[in-house]
Amino acid sequence: MYIFEIVRVIFVFIITFFLLLKLSKNFNVSKNRASLIFLLHTAICLLYVPLTISGQKDPYGYFTYSQINIYPFWGTGFVMNFTSIFSKYLDFGIYSCFLVFNFIGTTGLIILESIRKKLVVNSDKIMKTLSAAVLFLPTLHLNTSAPGKDVFCFLCINLVIYSLLQPRIKFFTLITSALIFSIVRPYIGMILMMGLAIAFLNKISLPKYYLLIIRIMMFILLFFVARQGLKILEGGYDYQTIIGIMEYNRTVTEVGNNAIDTSSYNIPLKLFTYMFRPLFFDARGLFPLLLSFDNLVLLLTFSYPFLRLMYQLKFRTLKLNATNYFLIIYSSLSWFFYAQSTSNLGLAARHKIMILPAIFCLSLFFSRKSEQLVYKN
Repeated sequence: MYIFEIVRVIFVFIITFFLLLKLSKNFNVSKNRASLIFLLHTAICLLYVPLTISGQKDPYGYFTYSQINIYPFWGTGFVMNFTSIFSKYLDFGIYSCFLVFNFIGTTGLIILESIRKKLVVNSDKIMKTLSAAVLFLPTLHLNTSAPGKDVFCFLCINLVIYSLLQPRIKFFTLITSALIFSIVRPYIGMILMMGLAIAFLNKISLPKYYLLIIRIMMFILLFFVARQGLKILEGGYDYQTIIGIMEYNRTVTEVGNNAIDTSSYNIPLKLFTYMFRPLFFDARGLFPLLLSFDNLVLLLTFSYPFLRLMYQLKFRTLKLNATNYFLIIYSSLSWFFYAQSTSNLGLAARHKIMILPAIFCLSLFFSRKSEQLVYKN
């Protein structure tokens, strides 16, 4: 690196660290915990840069091509245009640009830690330990530390959930986050908007005039996202089209070192494979082995509440407030479509970070020792 790039890297590191400590106070996360998350995230980010350059990976492409053209405002173009602010107009090098995205990803983790703290108040020590471990999973940090769509989606879905959990829902933050998410990933954005619309229609208590305005706004946003999705599909939005696209994506992703053939799998096995594989028995190589550790922690975190209830011979129902309505609709539909259309476990590790916070929160709700909720909406 040139001396000016080194100075910029140090400058960006200091500024983003300072901003993150300020944000952690707003989200009620201790400075020590925020600093630990940030430093681990930054170390992984800086180690990831030479790997992306040598392997010509997607984050390197985002940085390189962002300096050339102006792109459409949605999907990949959104990330390209955002990256160009720093790479093209501010003349940031690749390390400095990565640190900008490192800040975005770390902010998402800080918000997830804030959510976790609120939901584990009434959980046992095992669940508190498992849930805390999720915040330090290496591949979670890796996939939120570099230029890409998943960094924005991870931040936005955590902001949506955080906004829903407030005693007085933060509607501006919620709607802005949902809109950015939908611009970055229109297809999953349609599911997100659908979940919010159904949650607001069924389980929210507000003055009638506010409720009417919110529902109208949600349907306008849902219409916008659906219309954009229909334009991109360019072939109709019927059942056969959806199945054809999922099958095509599944076939296309059956390449690479982490690809598997899921064509013969039933739906439950596809869902399990997408979220929790590879495990140690089928890991081939260093990265799959690292991913296996993450998946084991996730599997224990998600299954522990149900195993504890089975051991205690208790039947537990989840209280359906607005937040849980959204979490169930968003996580189940997104998980299903991605599991049906992805055959590469490395790609799944990237994409599932936008689903993970919703399933994570549902697991925390189930792990509570009583029906008492921290927040009601």
